[in-house]
Amino acid sequence: TVAEHWFYVPSAFLIAALLFTARKLTQERPTIFAVARVCAAAWLVFLAVQTWRQQGYWRDERTFVTETARRAGPGARMLINLGQLAAQDGRPDEALARFKAALSVEPQLAIAHFNIATIAAQKADYDTALAELALAEASPLFHPDALVLRARIDQVRTGIPRLDLLAEASNSASRIDRKS
Repeated sequence: TVAEHWFYVPSAFLIAALLFTARKLTQERPTIFAVARVCAAAWLVFLAVQTWRQQGYWRDERTFVTETARRAGPGARMLINLGQLAAQDGRPDEALARFKAALSVEPQLAIAHFNIATIAAQKADYDTALAELALAEASPLFHPDALVLRARIDQVRTGIPRLDLLAEASNSASRIDRKS
């Protein structure tokens, strides 16, 4: 995905290139070039107005996510973002509902499984947390964090530190860093 404001400056150069091309092609018909200039000017005014209207969306993360979700619809990633905001605000039940809704849209979404596991672990629902971690660990991106959470859960349950899981998490995290 690309943020729409990334298109504004490049589109200005694209419009300029189109105008130079149109002027070259329509040297014999100046009215066509005049219409093209008016259309280009209208497009630039539209982009300027859109930029001005949307500046408030970037005020903070919450405004950006909620406004984007309102305009784009409740896709899986938007539901995840809204769930993370709810979790930050101390509303774990709402966050869980958002993460589960994201999974109904995209069942293999590792971040949703990991977030559910995190909240379940916070609520001491270790069986749910471990089941969700098993799904999140399949993702190379979440594998190290899932191992750390699994080690924490095991230590809480047994009282024995799981240094083997922490070492594996450290090793797999360093492999991810070397690939990037």
